[in-house]
Amino acid sequence: MIRQRMTAGHFVGACLVQKLQNRQTMEKESLKTEDARPHFFKIIHGEDVKRHLRIPPAFMEHLSQEMSNRATLTGPSGSQWRVTVSTDANGTYLQKGWKQFMKENNLGDSEFLTFRYDGNMQFYVKIFDKSGVQRLAALVSGNRTQEGTRVSNGKRAQGRPRKSPVGSLNLP
Repeated sequence: MIRQRMTAGHFVGACLVQKLQNRQTMEKESLKTEDARPHFFKIIHGEDVKRHLRIPPAFMEHLSQEMSNRATLTGPSGSQWRVTVSTDANGTYLQKGWKQFMKENNLGDSEFLTFRYDGNMQFYVKIFDKSGVQRLAALVSGNRTQEGTRVSNGKRAQGRPRKSPVGSLNLP
């Protein structure tokens, strides 16, 4: 039998390859999990969707066990908005707070939204502009916690100053 001696360099290389393979496997599993979560989409069109958003009736099977009169929308910036959920003879709607979500995310006609349901009345919303390109974040301001408004403001926490404060760079 031939015995191979593994040098420290080979050992480290083998460990790195194994870590990379593990990471790729985890990423694939993560994508499977995300893709397995229920989604629906809406196109912003007309005045009705500007007042409230109707959840597709077929999607309601995913909510029936957890149905609440409140939901949380997480936008591309990571900010969150609380909205009320109401049901009438015509369907189930996101209402109070929906206008604020639209305003603070600068939504307009023909924009396309996808809603991923994460459970417990939590939705992650992706926004696509008229050209079909995904918006990664919207500029929003303020720090309101009332119902129907943003929960977080995305600003850096106060504390120690940055290591390189803006404006302090010495440029040639």
